[in-house]
Amino acid sequence: EGQVTDTVNDKPIPNASVTIVDQDGNQVDALIADTEGNYKTSNVACNKRYVIEAKSIKYSTQNTSVVTNVDGLDNVVRKDIELNPIEDVEFLANLEIIYFDFDKYNIRPDAAAELDKLANLMLNIYPGMVIKIGSHTDKRGSLAYNERLAINRANSTYEYLVSKGVSPERILAYKGYGENQPAIRCPNNDCNEVEHQLNRRSVFEIVRMK
Repeated sequence: EGQVTDTVNDKPIPNASVTIVDQDGNQVDALIADTEGNYKTSNVACNKRYVIEAKSIKYSTQNTSVVTNVDGLDNVVRKDIELNPIEDVEFLANLEIIYFDFDKYNIRPDAAAELDKLANLMLNIYPGMVIKIGSHTDKRGSLAYNERLAINRANSTYEYLVSKGVSPERILAYKGYGENQPAIRCPNNDCNEVEHQLNRRSVFEIVRMK
């Protein structure tokens, strides 16, 4: 159980969506928090690792890990989650994270579908939108290797958008961050495959809107 709150003012986020996935990638529960941002489930087992995804309109999606080791007699594991508010314009643009296969930087079909949506937004709906691209890896491999892999992912993302007609001047930066900014920090730095996948990604930031 836990509570979903706003990182800025610590206020609860009512009706936030909370999804729980096991270490094999199977969804074990999908919840809607109550009016005080509280969620609770009994569809988990002891001594297992789960990924919890929390999201709400006008907030950035947050993924976090939890291990259901129980201390005490009440058999309750508490995991509170904070969400960062985003600007209205970013919510309207509905930018999605794209993901990569292990040790690869090619654009997968699911990523291509998201990039096509982004290109359409930039070309036909928000012609004044300028973005930045940031690409990341999981923690397997050396720091230097992951930095180069992240740069290649940023380049692939940039080149795909340009190939769809987005002007290079509207992509202010495309940068690889290696493994230094994980989306999800794994307990004891020991990630399962679901958690590794969440870290192999490109993300988008709106810099300017006219």
